[in-house]
Amino acid sequence: MGWAQACEPASPLRSHGFNLTVDERSLWEAPKTFVWDHTSAMDLCHHPHDIALNGLLRGYNKGPAPRYPPIPAFTISTTSLHADILAIPYVSWSESVGFDPPWNQKKDHRLMWRGSNTGALFTTNLGNWNQSQRARLVRNSNENGGTLSILASKKHQDEAVGPARPKRWKDLNEWLMDIAFAGNPVQCRPPYCEDLPKLFRYASRQSQSEANQFKYIIDVSGFSERSCHENSNLTRPQVDGNGWSSRFKRLMTTNSLILKATIFPEWFVFH
Repeated sequence: MGWAQACEPASPLRSHGFNLTVDERSLWEAPKTFVWDHTSAMDLCHHPHDIALNGLLRGYNKGPAPRYPPIPAFTISTTSLHADILAIPYVSWSESVGFDPPWNQKKDHRLMWRGSNTGALFTTNLGNWNQSQRARLVRNSNENGGTLSILASKKHQDEAVGPARPKRWKDLNEWLMDIAFAGNPVQCRPPYCEDLPKLFRYASRQSQSEANQFKYIIDVSGFSERSCHENSNLTRPQVDGNGWSSRFKRLMTTNSLILKATIFPEWFVFH
């Protein structure tokens, strides 16, 4: 039963299973709702499609069998399917954010992300890595065709949110997004390493000060061993790569608005 063995019998993952082939368009066109409980929203037992959309989990197909006898595991990244004991994060524990202007002095109103293509092994199974979280983020944020249904901004705070309206995907991305892979392709095997720059937008890396010019930064967790050895002056706000986001605490100390999307519960202490 794989991942389902970690869920209660009545849960959707246990009773209905999941399919590694997910219709992304149906998710985009699904009724729009607001997240009112972030912890519940990360519960993979009740949101089986999230397993198929995350490279870390879908790499194990339906999931591994439980380990017997069970032993305690101390980690800095876990999911609702695991019983790991969360330890204190030790990477990028810094308050240094570079030059960070006040909100109203930031020059770019778009949502920014730079990161490497971690999170899935880019190799022979095209359908596998092409639906991984980072690939979807960069692809959809640079889409030029079709329309996307969005909720319009309210004119007054007491006004009800109306129905979603179609907008040109190209226009939305040009107005709202500056999202790209940074550096050179990693975590891939030939010939995909050579093909990735043809399939996705790649841009130069940004310093922390350059990233701080954006009013909005998305952090969709992503830590890899490679990040530990790179220049700490380079910032790549990341999206569920191989694990947790080592940059979230630092990003939260900036004057930018941080959008967070993850399947990994995290905790921090702020003074």
